Amino acid sequence: MPYKDPEKKREHSRKYYEANKEKKREHSRKYYEANKEKKREYSREYREANKEKRREYGREYREANVEMVMWHNSKNRAKKKGLPFDLTIEDLEIPEKCPILGLELKVGLNSSLEISPSLDRIVPELGYVKGNIRVISHRANRLKSDASIEELEAILKYMKEHERDSI
Repeated sequence: MPYKDPEKKREHSRKYYEANKEKKREHSRKYYEANKEKKREYSREYREANKEKRREYGREYREANVEMVMWHNSKNRAKKKGLPFDLTIEDLEIPEKCPILGLELKVGLNSSLEISPSLDRIVPELGYVKGNIRVISHRANRLKSDASIEELEAILKYMKEHERDSI
């Protein structure tokens, strides 16, 4: 039934879709089940043939969506470690500088991993919950890691005492 008026055509298509939604879903499900291996093989071949293109797209996506990637990764870590998680993407504000080391935070291929933003759990056991996280540099987070205050103070004391020895 050809329509000259595009608005009438859209309306007809919408009504047809609504009336046949379940039928179409069932057909799609059956097709997928019958052609599962064929579709998987096609996906494998595509991924293999487009490795570099997919890698570049992933880099660009991570650069453009830092907070989203950080949120998603922290959610997965929380699930894996059995930790509480109640963050939203809006909770992850990336400062210009690391609040601990003062390093300018940058993301991307041309920046060092040391100055990449990293999500820190202030009290690790509390998990990824509002009020227990902050964004700091990867270097600061690695230095902080799982060290206690006493251990960090001992390292600082040692470094101060032996500073003159290295000269």
